[in-house]
Amino acid sequence: MSIVVIKWNPAISSYTLGRSDDGFEEAREYRNYEMNWSFWEHEKVHEGDRFFMLRVGEGNTGVVMSGTVTSEPYRGEDWSGKGRVTYYADILPDFMIDSEAGPVLETKALEDAMPDFQWNGGHSGMVLPEKYEEKLEWLWCEFLFKCYYGAYSDALVCNVSGLPSPEIFHFYHRMLPLPMQMPLLQEKGCKCEVCGHSYGSVFKDSLGMFSFYRLFDGDSNEDSIAQNPREHAHCVCSNCFNYYKNLEPAEVLDGGFMPANFSDLLKARI
Repeated sequence: MSIVVIKWNPAISSYTLGRSDDGFEEAREYRNYEMNWSFWEHEKVHEGDRFFMLRVGEGNTGVVMSGTVTSEPYRGEDWSGKGRVTYYADILPDFMIDSEAGPVLETKALEDAMPDFQWNGGHSGMVLPEKYEEKLEWLWCEFLFKCYYGAYSDALVCNVSGLPSPEIFHFYHRMLPLPMQMPLLQEKGCKCEVCGHSYGSVFKDSLGMFSFYRLFDGDSNEDSIAQNPREHAHCVCSNCFNYYKNLEPAEVLDGGFMPANFSDLLKARI
């Protein structure tokens, strides 16, 4: 899986501010908004990759969207009308920011953290170097928690069906992207933090694909999570997750998916 950075300049793009408004409304109402985009490094892009959309040009520039590439690239008519060879892929956003109404993950923050990638200018659809994948994912996660976890709600749209509120929390609880999962597993010795079973010794190089949930502490308050979401991420195997979820009555669970004494279970292993 790769991370691809696509770029949007609303002053010249066929995806105008008006069209983006329509996309926001569809995502807000139906949570199934899908679109396509041009990809410069199309030969390196594949279905299942992550994408981040970067607004460039004038105005509030920075990351305004994240999501998943849902098709292999295909050749299509040049959106600019210049007759260039152009490849597109379908994309499914998970979070979308109205950059005319709320803050974005600013270009300067990206340049400071990852200075040798072309954040200003360049082409749309460039693959991010692997060394920066984890960094970009956590920058985006931390930005969403800091700026939109309880504020600016009208400027942020979640396009993931079935997620209860608060959507940011539940997205990262259920769908923590692989570039974030693998370092966490390695930091924890590839073991479940509740039962201590070493999944690393069983699954070797396929750690990210087997039996782990990435959870935030059930008894952490929202302010604490928003200040440092990474601190509240834990590796818990599906056996422990399902055992404690099924064992406890619903009123004991925090948010309906983990026991309120989750931290005590972790401390028992430390």
